Amino acid sequence: MKKIILTSLVFAMGFFAAEAQTKKKSKKAKPLTAEQKQKSTLAKMETDRQAKFETQRLERLEADSIRKAEEQMEEFTKDSLRQDWKTKRLAQVDSTNNVNWTKTVADRDARFDHDRSQNAILKSAGVNDVQGRKVKAINEQYNDRAKAVKMDSTLSQEQVSMQLATINDERRAKIKEIVGSSKEKKLEKSRKSYSMKNTDDHDAKWINDAAMVKKNN
Repeated sequence: MKKIILTSLVFAMGFFAAEAQTKKKSKKAKPLTAEQKQKSTLAKMETDRQAKFETQRLERLEADSIRKAEEQMEEFTKDSLRQDWKTKRLAQVDSTNNVNWTKTVADRDARFDHDRSQNAILKSAGVNDVQGRKVKAINEQYNDRAKAVKMDSTLSQEQVSMQLATINDERRAKIKEIVGSSKEKKLEKSRKSYSMKNTDDHDAKWINDAAMVKKNN
């Protein structure tokens, strides 16, 4: 009797399980409604959109990373070029300063030599300090005029020589007014003697040339 009951129970359980499985399969096989299809389509579209957005986000990050790396390299290159330019420019400026400094020193030395030569000439001619300062001022004035004439490209060599002779005559006349005729002649003699022995009298050449023109005429 017990065996019959157990057998019946097993059979019943198997039957109900099979029926439940059949119902489950029947439910799965049931076609989707239009609304369900729409929701499914929208869900898939949203999933695809998010996937595409994530892909684009990663691509942008990669592009930004590459761009920043390129910008850093470009900035580094520019900075290197800038530093190189600054180094070269500073070297040029230093070189220019050296040239200017050399010229300044040369000009200062020339002025010192000129002043020394003038003092030696004045002392040799027996000119006192007050007269000497006035004579120096006159020489400076006429030396500048002589330089301007020599730099005038519109003048012929003959015109330059004649104008220098005229300027020298005026110079000597002005000096005579300060020291007198006798001492002016001593100054001129002292100047010629000094220029023959020394090369630091930078005015000697144009004055000697002017005197030669006067003598030849």
